[in-house]
Amino acid sequence: MVENALNKKQIQALIIMFIFGTTLVLGVNTRANQDSWIAIAIAVVLILPMIIIYGKILSLYPGKNLFDILIEVFGKLFGKTVCSLYIFYSIHLGSMVLRNCSEFIKIQNMQETPMILTSCFMIMLSIYTASVGIINVGRLSKVTFKIVALFVILITILNIPNMDFTNILPILNTEPKVLMKSSFEIFAFPFGETVLIMALFSEVNKKENPTHIYLKSILISALLLITANLRNLFVLGTKTIDLVYFTSYFSTSVISVGEFFTRFEVIIAINFLTASFVKLSVCVLVSCIGLSKLLNIDNYRVTAVPCGLIVLTMSTKLYSNTAQMFDFIKTYPYYAFPFEVLFPIIIFITAKIKQKKNSTKPATPPKSSVTNSSAQTQT
Repeated sequence: MVENALNKKQIQALIIMFIFGTTLVLGVNTRANQDSWIAIAIAVVLILPMIIIYGKILSLYPGKNLFDILIEVFGKLFGKTVCSLYIFYSIHLGSMVLRNCSEFIKIQNMQETPMILTSCFMIMLSIYTASVGIINVGRLSKVTFKIVALFVILITILNIPNMDFTNILPILNTEPKVLMKSSFEIFAFPFGETVLIMALFSEVNKKENPTHIYLKSILISALLLITANLRNLFVLGTKTIDLVYFTSYFSTSVISVGEFFTRFEVIIAINFLTASFVKLSVCVLVSCIGLSKLLNIDNYRVTAVPCGLIVLTMSTKLYSNTAQMFDFIKTYPYYAFPFEVLFPIIIFITAKIKQKKNSTKPATPPKSSVTNSSAQTQT
């Protein structure tokens, strides 16, 4: 067991905050309109088989992370090749999170401030977080998750006077093809992205069950996301949601308690930046761990600065404008599919085959025993 390992509550909070990431403010896709909450529920059902596979892979190699397992299963050459692909995926995902945060801050609060300044500030904090280790990210997630969950519930309650519950009607009016496509997009973003959390399980107590950890985290996240989605739908309606980028921020801006208490959208901004910071830090951490395995470096923390700088550089080159950033969400599921589904299935099947071969291989007796038995026969 790793000394000062992450406990069950810490890793669960980390997964939940990772799922929240940019989702709480960007929201899930609105392709399914008033049935988007149903699309979230279907996405949870779709991710369950993958959760079981993630958990089984980690259970087959207790105390090891994703990159250790890749090298163990596929060997050094092909294993490190797949490792490099996951390193790129974590860096790319981190750059998308960083760009989302920068775009949000620029559009909503600091229009005249260059995005590169806010990006530099956030990446410096993430580099520092990665350099102090995974344990501290787990502790941070455990504290911030309670705050974020409380704020989601509080904002929902305060928004009740502004809600029109008929906005959910008609239920199941979306075409099945559109509903399933919407569910697939939600499956990939944000639930499927938790495949990267497998890279942190070498720091988790071996006694913990990875499948149970994943399952509980996904269900809690889904419940809060459905709550936020229904809140936005009841307050804004489908037509308004289609016109705005940051739906949660916009729906919260209409809250007013009495004549003095307004501007509650600052709570959403806190939620967004806190969850995004955790997700960005995890992406930098995963890329650090993977790069250290690729280069045979014992201490992954020394790679925090180069990984963080690559994330920063890539974030400035990803999109030319905000509309392009949101359009990429439609393409993202197909890009992420190999990392979230295909590779884990291949890893699991290969690991099971290797395990079966090792269990059926006859055990060779120790040389000393053979020598002693031969000597006794000669005597």
